[in-house]
Order: sequence, then structure tokens, then C-alpha cells
Amino acid sequence: MKQFTVSLLMTACMLFAAENAPVISLQTNNGSPSGGDQIKIIVMIKDVTNLDTYSIDIAYDSDVFALERAVIDDPFAGLHNVLRSGKGKIIPVIKKGEGKVNISATLTGTEPTGTIAEERLAGILLLSVKNAGKGKVEIVKSELLDNKRGIIKHETGPELIFNKGEQ
Repeated sequence: MKQFTVSLLMTACMLFAAENAPVISLQTNNGSPSGGDQIKIIVMIKDVTNLDTYSIDIAYDSDVFALERAVIDDPFAGLHNVLRSGKGKIIPVIKKGEGKVNISATLTGTEPTGTIAEERLAGILLLSVKNAGKGKVEIVKSELLDNKRGIIKHETGPELIFNKGEQ
């Protein structure tokens, strides 16, 4: 009987966690770029509370794309980072490698973000298209720190598939 009760309780907890799981999405301004074009990939977060820190690993086809720039926000374009709704200083960390980039930020201060129900910005990638063909950009891992619930991990995430035109 105890084993059944524990299993049922764990199942209920997993369902609750799944229903209240944060959502990370990728958006783009150009779904069919040609060689030489630049595309903007916007990384968004929603359905999270008490966000304090996040780390998002993104992979892209390095045969097709070259990373030009990665940032956590672009105030000149009116795109402000999700952590700006908290109180304190934001420390961004961008790590680049061949075919991958990590966008991380942490909020130093006493108050996290509160509840984020609508999509808010986590980061922006600017990629240039090196070659025509099919390419992919995807989130391969993410970790969000809710300062009340702890670390929320996702091992895979959304992806964008690009069908590029000719140069």
C-alpha cells in the first residue's frame, strides 16, 4: 500500500510540475533566408515565477550559419530582458563555440522577477547565412532558477528549421 501511495503522489507532483513548467521559445524574423542574409533569433521565456537566473544552450548548423552577435537584450529596439522586472543588477554571460552559444544571466539583488505569464526576452542571436540549404537552430538544454522552487531543467527544447533560398 505504501508503494502505491508514493507512486500516486509522485505522479501527481510530476503532473503539477508539467502543468506549471516554464516555456522557452524561439522566434525569427526570416524563415527562408538566402545566402548572405542575416537572421535574428529571439529567445523568449514565459510561465515562470521568481526567476533569478537562467542558462540556455542553443545549437545551430555551423555549416550554414555564422554567429555574428549574441546579447541578452536590445534596449534600442525596445527589447528588454526578462530579469529587468526584478530588482537588482543583471550580470549577463555569453559563451560562444563552434555551432553553439550559451546565453545566461543572473539577477543580483533581493527581489526576483515575480510571475512572468507573458513571453519575455531571454536573449537575441544574430546569425548570418553562409550557405544556401537547410539549417536548424535549437535549444538543446536550459536551466532556470526559481528562487523558491529551485532549478528547473529541460534537456531539449524548441527548434527552428530554415529552408534557405539560393545565393
